[in-house]
Amino acid sequence: MNVEEQLAQLQAQLISAQVEIQRLREQNDEMCDRIRAQSQIINRAKDINPVARPSFKRVLTLAQAAFLDLCKCPGGGWFLSLGHRVRKFKTLRQIWDILCLDDWFLEDLFGDFLVVKPRKVSEPSRDFDWDNSVVGGVFTQAQNSFKTWHNFANAVPFSSE
Repeated sequence: MNVEEQLAQLQAQLISAQVEIQRLREQNDEMCDRIRAQSQIINRAKDINPVARPSFKRVLTLAQAAFLDLCKCPGGGWFLSLGHRVRKFKTLRQIWDILCLDDWFLEDLFGDFLVVKPRKVSEPSRDFDWDNSVVGGVFTQAQNSFKTWHNFANAVPFSSE
């Protein structure tokens, strides 16, 4: 191969490279135009979130998935509840925004409503006091016998036969 053939081959490669560069520049300009058009659409949009106004049904579905109840407040607004713990929201959008978060805690949602007040010490237990410790010994040891207990509970009297 002589020098003239190498020069011709290099010029052919140079021309093909320039054609490829021109094609890539045109493709790049086309993509830039698309990006510019899409960014203008996004910038003009008020809210790019796909759910602009969440409906009661959508929010209720989210609430039920979190084991919460949702109902309309008579005075306006919405009640979100977990058992007897209730929080009032002005709009469904507020509830939607909270329930759509990845990480949220019940303490954040209900706040002080989740604080369980301790029972007073003087208040007797609602369960039956088997050892008479809370009531103060209403039943005496003699009354706690098996026979007396069955008579007290209107059971069939105990027979020693």
